[in-house]
Amino acid sequence: MSELFPAESVAMKSPRLRWMDKHGIKCDFSTYSEPGREWCAYFVLRCSPGGVPTDLDACGFGPTATDALQDIAMLHLIPLWNEEEGA
Repeated sequence: MSELFPAESVAMKSPRLRWMDKHGIKCDFSTYSEPGREWCAYFVLRCSPGGVPTDLDACGFGPTATDALQDIAMLHLIPLWNEEEGA
């Protein structure tokens, strides 16, 4: 029986996860109850020792994790994982 994907390709991180690592961005479910702000993307280096973002104006928000990542990228003029050179 043949494999659907080669084992080495499954062991690699996705382009989106590599992009998040490169820019030091995390994305988590938000504590906001407002519609459209269910997910929060934030810079790890701008967090308190407890891991809470210290500057909410620098965060990206959205109804999905992808939307939150797009929001933070637009806010800080960072090309997305599929917009960078070599993507």
